[in-house]
Amino acid sequence: MIIRLGSTNPVKVRATQKAFRLFWPKSRVIPISVTSAVSEHPSSLREIARGARSRARLVGGDSDFIVGIEAGTFQNRVMGRTPFLITLAYITDGERTSFGGSPFFPLEDPSLIHNAGPGGAIAALTKKKITREGVTKDAVVMALAPWLG
Repeated sequence: MIIRLGSTNPVKVRATQKAFRLFWPKSRVIPISVTSAVSEHPSSLREIARGARSRARLVGGDSDFIVGIEAGTFQNRVMGRTPFLITLAYITDGERTSFGGSPFFPLEDPSLIHNAGPGGAIAALTKKKITREGVTKDAVVMALAPWLG
């Protein structure tokens, strides 16, 4: 099974590989460099979803699945003024499409996006118990759900 990923980011590549290998152990991810259609740090669910979808659409080529992944922050008035960080994955097989999301968490210190170090902001906030790679893998697995049932 061949999966084309709209990113060469090592975290996204490893997370996508781990997610697909849960179900297809011999799957292979081919990372493709694409330019995101959204800002460097998307700040709404709409922008994050648009970024994930555009990364997948820009990949092209022949494969079993195409994946786009985008992370960013969003706010919701019901949940207060604190922004939340989330990762969304978009997957298509050329006929069906699906979005999946990671767990999201409050980001009270926005500087963590730039200064969190290995594992991302979530690793800094959870004493490295949860990592950016882990939540990205979860988002990809959630997006795969329609093909797993």
